[in-house]
Amino acid sequence: MGRKAMTCKNDIIRVTAEIFNRFGYTRTTMKSVARALHVSKSALYVHFSGKEAIFRSIVEREKRNFREQFKASAFASDDPRSRIRAFIIVHFRHVRRMANTYSIMHDAYLKHYRFVQVLCKDIDIFEINLLRDILNDGCRKGVFGIPGENFDLVAQAIMLTIRGFAYEWSIKRLHSSVNITEKIDALLSIFEFGIVTSRIAVQEANS
Repeated sequence: MGRKAMTCKNDIIRVTAEIFNRFGYTRTTMKSVARALHVSKSALYVHFSGKEAIFRSIVEREKRNFREQFKASAFASDDPRSRIRAFIIVHFRHVRRMANTYSIMHDAYLKHYRFVQVLCKDIDIFEINLLRDILNDGCRKGVFGIPGENFDLVAQAIMLTIRGFAYEWSIKRLHSSVNITEKIDALLSIFEFGIVTSRIAVQEANS
């Protein structure tokens, strides 16, 4: 019984998300969701008080998927540089997907702005912590050199940078996905090697 009820609840979330994407938040009703699932409205109210509650569950589901994708990509390789690259790519994909979702459900986003912002803040903290761990691992392996082991500061600087680019490249759609990958690689090169030539760096180190 419990397993069947959970499957039903997941089906409600999945189908409602599809209807939201097709018709928008305002035009979606519990009746239309029930019709799509071939169940009565009362069956929906067993799990949710209304479409607002379903919307919150959809956002929560996105957060869980986001965390799982991040962890899978960040630990798919032992190379810290590859892990940071995967981290940034997943971040860009997530921003683009969420931009698509909230552009379609703009009215829902505004109505539940505080709730969504709390979730976004939670995700921000998760990203910073995961990136800090990757930087720490890179320093332990001798791949990165971070003065004073300021992992939090460097992680925050990287996140601020990629969030800015994610807005320009993913939300404004100024570049194709192929170009985004190429530009991420260029951005990583700057993160790793800086903008100072190796000759100048050696001179300053010896002075």
